[in-house]
Amino acid sequence: MGTDQQFDLGGKNYSATELSALLLRHLKDEAQAQLNSEIVEAVVSVPAYFNESQRRATKQAGELAGLKIERLINEPTAAAIFCSMADLSRNKTVLVFDLGGGTLDVTILNQYQSVIEIIATAGNHQLGGEDLTDAIVTYFLKEHDLLRSEVDCHELAQLRHHVEYIKRGLSLKDAISTHVQLAGVSRLLVLTAEKLASIIEPHLQKMHAVLKQALRDAGVMTTQLDEVILVGGGTRALAVADLVRKYCGCEVLRHTNPDEAIALGAALQAALKSQDQSISDLILTDVCPHSLGVEVANRGWSGQIQTGHFSSIIDRNVVVPCSRERRFFTVSDNQTEVRLKVYQGEHRRVEKNLLLGELQISVDARPAGEQAVDVRFSYDINGLLEVIAKVAQTGLSYSKLMLPQQGVLSEEEVTQSLQRLSALKTHPREKQVNQVLLTRAERVFQMTLGQLRDQLEHLIRQYEFALDSQDERKIRAAVTTLLPLLEQLDNEEIQ
Repeated sequence: MGTDQQFDLGGKNYSATELSALLLRHLKDEAQAQLNSEIVEAVVSVPAYFNESQRRATKQAGELAGLKIERLINEPTAAAIFCSMADLSRNKTVLVFDLGGGTLDVTILNQYQSVIEIIATAGNHQLGGEDLTDAIVTYFLKEHDLLRSEVDCHELAQLRHHVEYIKRGLSLKDAISTHVQLAGVSRLLVLTAEKLASIIEPHLQKMHAVLKQALRDAGVMTTQLDEVILVGGGTRALAVADLVRKYCGCEVLRHTNPDEAIALGAALQAALKSQDQSISDLILTDVCPHSLGVEVANRGWSGQIQTGHFSSIIDRNVVVPCSRERRFFTVSDNQTEVRLKVYQGEHRRVEKNLLLGELQISVDARPAGEQAVDVRFSYDINGLLEVIAKVAQTGLSYSKLMLPQQGVLSEEEVTQSLQRLSALKTHPREKQVNQVLLTRAERVFQMTLGQLRDQLEHLIRQYEFALDSQDERKIRAAVTTLLPLLEQLDNEEIQ
């Protein structure tokens, strides 16, 4: 999805978007026949680690199928919604491991009764259950001294079918055998659970890396996990479940058929969207799966300007909607224009990231570094990104709306999103509630001495760092540690 790759089907070339549209159209027709009513809107699940091009292509597929895509929901989030609905009375930290046919997502979330807060998401959109199947197919061909060119497409399809049977069967047995026709000869395929694990070991290492990154980004240790949930057909492989179990140090759960958990969660999201009273109490927060930033230039050791570097403004796994601001400076003498190019991704070089758009900014000609531009990104759950660039010296402001899912949001929906984002554009240091707390902390600091003063000074600095990060979660955590000490010291002063 999201590429210009073409696929041959019945002698005709199709894009991934067109093939997805055919599938969605079929699903729509089946559902309409079953429900005996017309379907015009849908909630569609996507891998959490899909970039904006892939999400846009998914939306376009829905439109080609005659559907208005009301919401794209991240697949681990959908699975988490379904699994959490079984028990909303507990507070817990959950890891969702989602291995589908073509992608892997790992999501960490907190559940506070009816509130589900996504903390972090990591993934690999080029790793899935089909890669495990490919590895086993390659192993069997090698075992029988066969090249792929020696096996016709029908036999290869049958081989893949038998491999799927073996892969699933090994979740219940130590060894599986079956016969298949290859190169005109009936051949015996035998595989043990131990051998399967060795065949897919390179893929298991990649899964391990994604698990590690998700927990690191979330700031969560494996000992803090209350539940680990497996979803997606790829998790049927026993070696995959064993990897997750051993790494997380706890048992893993499958609340339902792993192939259905995401679809059921998406259905619940549709019910939320339609304000169904039975689940009206559920509140869901999500995160930005990829970093958003701009291209910058740096000076090398020789003093030469080196372009093409990526500077993040909104880091991945920040809760959305969100708004962040950073200041940048001109790099050349007498520079009169700044070309602000906006990217999505994690690579330090912009050519490895996804270009979302650009903005032209005029500045007065001055020596290098004397013109400053404050760049603010505001991003919401619909994928709407508003970029505002303000020239510090002149006050001139430039703005651009970047709709990565072009044509999906109506003018009214864009206006509503901008109104919600406008409340986030004030820097946390400028908000009255934070200014009052800082003033109070400074007052109490002046009244204390010794160890208590050192302790309070440390907490005030933590709070200031949190404010500078513009991350609401860090700010809330800093307030949680600072406020009790202020209350204690204030009470001692009153007594």
